[in-house]
Amino acid sequence: MKIGLIIFLIILGSFVVGFLISLIVIAIIMFKAFFGREEDKKLKKTNLQGPTYDICRDKIIEYREKIKELNFEEIKIKSFDDLSLYGRLYKCDKSKDLIILLHGAHTIPENNFGYFIHSMHDKYNLLLVRMRSHGESEGKHLTYGIKEKEDVISWLDYFGNSYENYYLYGISMGAASIGFACENLSERKNVKGLIFDCGFTNIKAVMDFLVVSLHLPEPLFVPGVKLIHKMNFGFNMDSDSVVNHIKNNKIPCLFLEGGKDDVVPPDLLMKSYDACTSYKELYLVPDAGHATALIVGGENILEKVISFIERSKKNG
Repeated sequence: MKIGLIIFLIILGSFVVGFLISLIVIAIIMFKAFFGREEDKKLKKTNLQGPTYDICRDKIIEYREKIKELNFEEIKIKSFDDLSLYGRLYKCDKSKDLIILLHGAHTIPENNFGYFIHSMHDKYNLLLVRMRSHGESEGKHLTYGIKEKEDVISWLDYFGNSYENYYLYGISMGAASIGFACENLSERKNVKGLIFDCGFTNIKAVMDFLVVSLHLPEPLFVPGVKLIHKMNFGFNMDSDSVVNHIKNNKIPCLFLEGGKDDVVPPDLLMKSYDACTSYKELYLVPDAGHATALIVGGENILEKVISFIERSKKNG
C-alpha cells in the first residue's frame, strides 16, 4: 500500500513539475513573441497575413515598392538609454512642416506608411522612424510605448527649431507612444497636431483581448508573461495607461480606427478618445482591419488627415 502511494505521488509530482515547466516555456515564448526584436527579413514572410488584409494587401505592397524610388536622407540619433535610432527623412523644400511617422510593433514601417508617404512627400517633410528594436534601430525589446515615448521626445529634440510646425502620426504602438508622451508634447508650442491610428491604452489590454479572442485560458498564460515582463523591465504591463496622459493633453488630436480591427478593438481607442479633452476628431473606417484605416479609407480619409493638419496649423 505504501509503495503504491509513493509511486502515485511520484507520478503526480512529475506531472505537476512537467505542467509547470510547460507553463514557463509557453510564457517565455509568448514574451518573445510580444516583446522580442524581429528583423525586417523575417517580417516580410509573416506580415499582411489574415483575411482582414485581403482588401488592401496588394495596395500596401504596391506603395511599399513605389516609395523605394523616392530620395531620402538617413538620420541616426541616440536614445535616452544610449541606443542608436534610425529614421528616413523625405524632404519637401516648399514645406516648413515635419510629420513624424511612428509605426506599429513587429511590422515593416513602409507597410504602415507607404501610401501616406507616396501621397504626401511633395506636400510635407516626412520622417519615417524605425522604432527601437526594429530594422536599423538598436534594441532587444519593445515596451509598447513606455520607453518609446522617450524616443519620440528625442526625435523632436534632434530637429529642434528646424521646422515651424511638427505633427506626430502613430499607428498602433506608434500611437500609444505618442499617447504616453503627450503631456510633454503639450509643452511644445511647435507641436500642432497628434494623429492616433488604432492606438491602445497599454499592452496588457491588448494581450487580454487577444487571449480571449483566441479562446486561451487567461490564468494559464498571462500571469507568466507579466512576471517575465516585470523581471526584464522593472515595471508591470498595466502600470500605466495612455488615458492617464491624454486627459491632460492640449494638442488637437485626430483618431482613426478600422471597424474590423481584430488586434486593437475600437473600444480601446475609444477610451483614449473619450479621455481626450483637447480638440478632437474621430473617423471609423468600417471595412478596415488593424493598421489599415488610411489605406482602406483611401482619398476620403487622406483628405480628412490633410484638413486636420492644415486646420491645426491655423488654430495653433
